[in-house]
Amino acid sequence: MKKLLLITSLTLASTGILAEGTYEPAVDHFSGAYVGGGLGFGFNMLDSYAVNDLPNSTFGFSESLSGIYNSGFAAQLFAGYGWAFDNDFYLGGEISYQYLNPKANGSLSITTPSVGSITLNTSIKQQNSLGLVAHLGYIMHDVLMPYFLVGGQYTAVKGSFSSTAGAGLNGSLSSNKWGLLIGAGMQAYICDNWMASLEYDYTYRGKVSRTLTSTTVTGLTASYGYRPNISTIMARLSYQFDV
Repeated sequence: MKKLLLITSLTLASTGILAEGTYEPAVDHFSGAYVGGGLGFGFNMLDSYAVNDLPNSTFGFSESLSGIYNSGFAAQLFAGYGWAFDNDFYLGGEISYQYLNPKANGSLSITTPSVGSITLNTSIKQQNSLGLVAHLGYIMHDVLMPYFLVGGQYTAVKGSFSSTAGAGLNGSLSSNKWGLLIGAGMQAYICDNWMASLEYDYTYRGKVSRTLTSTTVTGLTASYGYRPNISTIMARLSYQFDV
């Protein structure tokens, strides 16, 4: 009888502790609206540009340059809403604004039959991006969540093409592009309503091509093609509002 009373007392006591909220299930940590920011690093490899002098002539000339590396600082602001389910799976949506500082400069010095020695300069800089993504994660031990993300990102890419005097090859390489955004990360519950995460993203935007015709030399053209795809590694901190 004493054993039965002891077991009953322990059972009632444990039920009372849970009712008082000393144990918080995963849904309390991860569900609801959140806001946050992040700092990181962005990088990619741009494509190439080529110069053709009198391309339809048997005395034509061609030169190209490839492999221009592009890297720099990245910062992000974001807001979203997520749902944690009883089976520990997580589904959420997020909108973000991202400032990208990666800038690439390329220079090509050549000697053409009609102009002689000229230098071509290019400058490409990815700046502001607006993203919309869905998150799918799995909550482990109520405090850790590996996740994948997929969505889209709209980015402003600024660029210019210039040449030395006499070549007449100058123009804009700027373009605003939508791209497919994919990534993965790990999020951790820190304390109270604060979360920290480390995330890798890759945005595919296809290729941008420009062909410039010289304003001073007949038959002299320059073609530039680049892929404004970019990878970012971001450390993020967010505040989760109570459900």
